[in-house]
Amino acid sequence: MMEGAIKQFIAAHDKNFIFGIGNYSAALAERLDAIGLDFDGFLSTSKTESDRFTQLPLERFMDHPVFTVDDHEFIMTGRGATGCILALPEKYQPSAEGLLIEHGFKNFLRLDDEYMIENVRRSNELTPALVEEFRQSIPFQTVEHKPWREVLTVVSAASAI
Repeated sequence: MMEGAIKQFIAAHDKNFIFGIGNYSAALAERLDAIGLDFDGFLSTSKTESDRFTQLPLERFMDHPVFTVDDHEFIMTGRGATGCILALPEKYQPSAEGLLIEHGFKNFLRLDDEYMIENVRRSNELTPALVEEFRQSIPFQTVEHKPWREVLTVVSAASAI
């Protein structure tokens, strides 16, 4: 049922974008490819604002260009409507939609968590190629770990028998 809605949504718009860069959007991109549907790229939040919805400021993701909501004038040039599929957990979709409306986007398709989790499972969460893409895209960061504390384990004589 959800895939029928996705097909109708994509057919109704001249340009289509997936909002989000993460497990949901990667799995959705793989699913769209598997069912023969194309899209124009990914959308992420502004590079100048704190990122509430996506994790990585990338130029390309899953062989598609990545734009930010700040690129809205470029994205919406030309004729026809622009559609945006919200590939985020349902709890974030209203806020994401509000952000997109602020930047002039009008046409959205919300996907339910059940459908998206099914797609994530179908693509085995992250394919080896996607893991490599993430690894190449993120600058190496060292993580400072807290030192281990001594742990004392006491075993009573009664429990040792």
